[in-house]
Amino acid sequence: MGVWPSIAALAVAMVALPATAMAQNWHSAYTDLNLERCAIVQQASLSTDFACAGWDGFPVLVRYGEHRVFVSYGSDARDEMVWQQSVPSINQTGETLEWLLTDGQRPVATILRYFIDRSEIGGPDEQVLVVTKIERGNTCHLAYIDARRNTEANQMARETARDLVPGWDCETMPARPVGIMGVTGFSQAR
Repeated sequence: MGVWPSIAALAVAMVALPATAMAQNWHSAYTDLNLERCAIVQQASLSTDFACAGWDGFPVLVRYGEHRVFVSYGSDARDEMVWQQSVPSINQTGETLEWLLTDGQRPVATILRYFIDRSEIGGPDEQVLVVTKIERGNTCHLAYIDARRNTEANQMARETARDLVPGWDCETMPARPVGIMGVTGFSQAR
């Protein structure tokens, strides 16, 4: 009788091992997010959409609006939840996109720095790392990390992705702030 709980615990551990092992084998690659090298695919009075090539040609769709930037991924980028997500206040993105890849070179997440203009509220400008899960039909922001208030913010973003991406459901799990957040507007992020 005492052997069965141990066998059951071992079986549960073995089932969990592949996801953990896969996440531990992720590695980073970097691409430029230079809109001058992207194609304009749609232009409206207050926004422009750009189609860019990411890691190994992976599709990246960027909308620069009057005050905010939206970034989505994949062949169905406009249909992904992330296409409706940005960060609070007037913002723009950095020009380096970090990709988290499996050993098979499949993108599973990105980390992108957003620069937030807080002049409208009389505050200092901010920087936030946005961790985005990439999975067809399930691509969304999953975490926000204050890049100025957390030492090793980039490493924190990678670890957050490794912890949260497996099993993350964009429809039922709202993106969350991680670490010390001095930037306001992220507690109810969605």
